[in-house]
Amino acid sequence: KKPSSQTLPFAPAMAPIPGSSRMSQRLQDTLMRYGQVGLVVHFCLSGISLVSCYLAVRHQLPMDHLLELVGKHPEETAEGSHLGAGSSMVMAFVLHKALMPLRVPVTVAVTPLAAGIWKCLGR
Repeated sequence: KKPSSQTLPFAPAMAPIPGSSRMSQRLQDTLMRYGQVGLVVHFCLSGISLVSCYLAVRHQLPMDHLLELVGKHPEETAEGSHLGAGSSMVMAFVLHKALMPLRVPVTVAVTPLAAGIWKCLGR
């Protein structure tokens, strides 16, 4: 007999994000089909995204709205002050996570191309 989520007190009862299950399923299917090439593509795109977000934040991306989302009001910071490296990294990570719905379709689209190139190179 299969245990149901009603019998498991630790089963989370979270509402799914619209479209997230389909998106994660497409990513899983791609990773299962292409294996290591899919993982390499996913990690490379994620790394590029995180570094790009960090550079954008560090080089004065207008962040008033983003600061308000995390509970910090822009007027609380002194005029002309800059965020520290740690604050920039946290903000970049939040931005990176917010861009996940854009990275998954790119990963799904680029992985077959990367696999084809990998195959042509005889690896």
